[in-house]
Parts: sequence; structure tokens; C-alpha cells
Amino acid sequence: MDARRALESGSGPQLLLWSAASRQAIALCRQDGLPVWHAQFRHGLVVDSAAAAAELAALQAIVVAGRACRRAGIGVAILHLVIAGQHDLSMGAIHAAAFAEGLLLNLSVDDAAANPAVGHLNDRAPIFWRSTSLDQLLYDPGRPL
Repeated sequence: MDARRALESGSGPQLLLWSAASRQAIALCRQDGLPVWHAQFRHGLVVDSAAAAAELAALQAIVVAGRACRRAGIGVAILHLVIAGQHDLSMGAIHAAAFAEGLLLNLSVDDAAANPAVGHLNDRAPIFWRSTSLDQLLYDPGRPL
């Protein structure tokens, strides 16, 4: 089965990331709720809305998922990205970024209270994705999330 068919059938490699953002910070968590990235936005970067912050977090999640795939030697995969809260996002830019990383994007919005990344937005210490095990982002499609 080629990679495209595997993706379309849902049997190919899959990743899950939870994302949350405020106008000051972003947080990304893997499927078990442990953070893989938490950082304050750079000083001087103006994030003028919750939607802009959520879009930045989604784009960062896509980059991290793409790196995880490359490290694992995976050319294409499905990314299940769960965003906290309802926002008016630029879906074209988000899907284009996912495509550029070799990801088929399955984007969903979750109640902020149910998203584990929300709980890490106010963490004081940064967590950088380079210091985490990105292979933990991959999961077996035969096992429920």
C-alpha cells in the first residue's frame, strides 16, 4: 500500500498534538498530556488577538510534527491537531504548512477545559521541543486515542 492510500485509509503513521495559546505564550502537549513545548512569545512580537495566537500555536505544532516524522524516517503522516477554544483561523495557511511538512491535517477544536496544553500556558519554565522525545508523538492507529 502506498503512503497516500495508507493516509486516506487512516492506517498510516499518525501523530496527535494538543495546542493552546494566549497572547503571551504557546503550549503543545503530546497525546498523553505531557508538554513538548511551552514558551513565551519573543519580546517585541505583537500578538494582537487570541485567533493570531492560536494560529501561531497551530503552525508551531505542525513544525514539531514534521520534525518528529523526519526523525522517524516517515515521509507522510496524519496529524491530529486539537486546538483549545474556538478561533477564526487562516485555514489555508495552516493546511499549506501541514502539506509542506508532509502531513495530512485533521484539525479539531476542543473545549479549553479539556485540553491539557491550556494548563501549561502559565508555566514559568520554558520547555523546548528539542529536549523532548518526539517519537512519543507517534501512535498506533489501531489503538484508540
